[in-house]
Amino acid sequence: MQCLLFVSGASYCDTLSFRIGVGEIRICDPIPDNSEPPLYWAYDDVDTFYLNHPEYEWIECYGIGTQLVLGDDQTVTIDLPSGFVFKYYGQDYTQISVCSNGWIVAGFTTVQSYYNYGLPSTQSPANIIAVNWDDLDPRTGPGIWYYYEPMKHCLVVEWDSVPYYGSNTPEKFEVIIYDTTVHTPSGNNVIVAQYATANRYTSSTIGIQDLSCTIGIQCLYDTIRHRGTAPIAPGRSIKFITADPSVGIELNPEIETKSEFSIIAYPNPFVNKVKFVLNKTPSPNSKAKIYDNTGREVRTLLVNPSSTVLIWDGKDNEGLEVKSGVYFLRLGDSKNQSITKVLLIR
Repeated sequence: MQCLLFVSGASYCDTLSFRIGVGEIRICDPIPDNSEPPLYWAYDDVDTFYLNHPEYEWIECYGIGTQLVLGDDQTVTIDLPSGFVFKYYGQDYTQISVCSNGWIVAGFTTVQSYYNYGLPSTQSPANIIAVNWDDLDPRTGPGIWYYYEPMKHCLVVEWDSVPYYGSNTPEKFEVIIYDTTVHTPSGNNVIVAQYATANRYTSSTIGIQDLSCTIGIQCLYDTIRHRGTAPIAPGRSIKFITADPSVGIELNPEIETKSEFSIIAYPNPFVNKVKFVLNKTPSPNSKAKIYDNTGREVRTLLVNPSSTVLIWDGKDNEGLEVKSGVYFLRLGDSKNQSITKVLLIR
């Protein structure tokens, strides 16, 4: 979108032209389902500018949970723990069905589909949560386990080093269903898929769909990856949640929320250089970092404890000019921090 910024004062007037990208989902953005308005969103761990992005935290089930006796192309239904209700796309369930082929379903099913399809699709199981839907064979390896972790308020299903059919290539991945004490605006449960390995993922489906098979999210289908999905890699985490995107930079909760710093940035917007003026000199341990609007650090500024001025030349840590957009300065130490926003125009 082409924009014009008019700047005027007592003795001057200027016009600046710049462009802002609107509506394009990037790899660092969440993915909505196809309902209007969206019901579920998929956030992965690289969506760090969004407060709902997950952080990879593996929960091991092997040896402490219950092993599911599943052969090739088999599905079993398990009862959820007492008091654990799984609300998915507005419907309550007290069971889930687990398939050897890398997926679960909210509720009961006897479907055993090993051939994966895109999502949403009537050819795919209704209410599917496809973690790594492919032709898998758990007859070798540690198998498939589930475990209820009351301290973390979640139920975990893990495919532990389950190989693809006819190969020796295993994958280790899991799905976590949080109970309703983990609040969402709609009351639907939070679902997180986690990937400890990434040995293939060239013929898999990853995503979700509802009971009608008409609403869903497709993160991956064979080699087609949604532009909002980061490549599947060890340590990847994808959260499915009914919470609209909200942005922010998270601070350490132990940090005092009321900052002693006040920062004035000028000119703001700026073209080549911006000056940050502080109301007091920073402590010797203070750090100053510039973040882009995805939450990615782009520059560390030199902090002089005897100066109340910081200058940023619009370049990253490699000395390259960054593109136009919104940037954030975060200044402070472990006890006191402040954030201010600037707009760079090229």
